[in-house]
Amino acid sequence: MNKIIKGITLNHAEMTGTFTKAFANKANNTASEEYKMLRQLRQDGYTITSKTITTKMNKISYKGMTIDWMRQYIENHDNCDKYLDRFNNYVDLQKRSNNGHAAYYGKVKKLFLTDMFPNLTADEIRMEIEAEEAAIRLVEAREAVKNNVVSIPDRVKKSELDTAVNQ
Repeated sequence: MNKIIKGITLNHAEMTGTFTKAFANKANNTASEEYKMLRQLRQDGYTITSKTITTKMNKISYKGMTIDWMRQYIENHDNCDKYLDRFNNYVDLQKRSNNGHAAYYGKVKKLFLTDMFPNLTADEIRMEIEAEEAAIRLVEAREAVKNNVVSIPDRVKKSELDTAVNQ
């Protein structure tokens, strides 16, 4: 029988225990209950291991794809009116049904990617977001050079700064 107690899973039949990172952090304190429990389990003959979390290497990431970014993408699209009203109504509906909490992002992202733009890939999204970020850094660099500001933002690459100076 397996039983979970305060971040540790015990298998009494196999005399094993697996603990979480949070449990391990608490067990580092010799005055804690977790330390005492871990010590007692080892004395009782349990084999104790830490839980390892595996991440998917081929996981598709949509970093930077915020709701505002999706809205802006729709505004720049050919069928702007058709999609924008639907998108805004859906976002408002999700906000109301989730009491304003950000838990609705996944549903909005699913609407955007599967219903509105099913042919849009994660690579295309990433390239657009990177292009927008580069344009922002370029504007910042131009402003810094124009205003003779000594401290140029750390995010500005030397090639972007050279481009800004030469224009």
